[in-house]
Amino acid sequence: MSNAPRSQFFPIRIGAVAAAGAVILAACGDGSPETSADGGSVFTLQIGSAVPASTYPAISHVSEIFVKGVEERVAAETTHEIEFAEQYGTVVGVGEELDALSSGQLDMGTLGFAYQPSELPLHNVNYYVPFSSPDATVSVAAYREVYENNEEFAQIIADKNQLVLGFYTVGNYGLGTNFPVDDVEAVRGQEIAGVGANLEWLAPVNINPVQAPSTEWYSSFQTGVYDGVVTFTEGFNSLRLYEVLSHYLDMSFGAMTLGAVTVNLDTWEELPPEVQDIVLEVGREFETESAERVNEAVAESIDVMVSEGVEVVEADRDLITQWAESLGSLPRDRAAEMDDTTGTRLGSDLIASFIRAQEELGHEYPYPYEVGGQE
Repeated sequence: MSNAPRSQFFPIRIGAVAAAGAVILAACGDGSPETSADGGSVFTLQIGSAVPASTYPAISHVSEIFVKGVEERVAAETTHEIEFAEQYGTVVGVGEELDALSSGQLDMGTLGFAYQPSELPLHNVNYYVPFSSPDATVSVAAYREVYENNEEFAQIIADKNQLVLGFYTVGNYGLGTNFPVDDVEAVRGQEIAGVGANLEWLAPVNINPVQAPSTEWYSSFQTGVYDGVVTFTEGFNSLRLYEVLSHYLDMSFGAMTLGAVTVNLDTWEELPPEVQDIVLEVGREFETESAERVNEAVAESIDVMVSEGVEVVEADRDLITQWAESLGSLPRDRAAEMDDTTGTRLGSDLIASFIRAQEELGHEYPYPYEVGGQE
């Protein structure tokens, strides 16, 4: 049994967090926990997501890797049992995950950072560094490195009455269009849809970015509302955009760490130590294995696109370099904004740390971003 610390890698100040939620116990008539066959307790936990499992491979991995792993290992290695009530895309809406997990409406679940831009601006750090590694395993490893080495960053989630169990990613981002893209001139003036921070990758090359939820993309392309979309590769496939768009440009904008599986701290404190150890271990296993599977999903998605008649093109180095240079100030500008918001150098430190972590893992940026930080 692991002796991994239950507060991650440095002390998390949870004492000041207001108690809000509580673990849901399969109860006997007197309200006490149901007893397992081995004489331990049976814990029934609500786990969920704002989006269906079909939206991102990583959401399906929560069930396939995390839920299955925790249930099986707790049953096999302790006297206790955990039974998950899984609810993906049914209980909370987009933008509601943070409150649901903080309050205990969900005991565990996916906290999508991109869905909480005002509450968790620092957690979208990798979206401010376009042309990071297209490898999801590098993305999540770099993000984990930043998280583990900055107590103030990790404390933000703890202050929301939650503990991070494992991060999850989406695959390499590209550009789906209804026209071929051979150079930057081909996209100037075009209406390109996206969601959140990735729209900032578009305006500097004079694209007209359109904020639009993915649920609207398919019908909008059918009716010609806009000309293309910036999206992660497997998302193009899962949304069947190959039926309405004929071109896909692999721009290598990068794989992105989109969110984390977290647990409500009140729920966490109800779990026996040996169960906590297993949950932490499986959470890290989920983080690594999910990223590996996301890479596989990207490759499979490209095969599907090609079979469906989509022209899939890998952007040449000149196009990537030119595009990256146009975004050269983005990391520095967003770092400065986050510094102003926090009154510290936290934004600069996080972005600088993320860039350095990617480079230490072997990634070479097409443009030398200068941010500062870690002074």
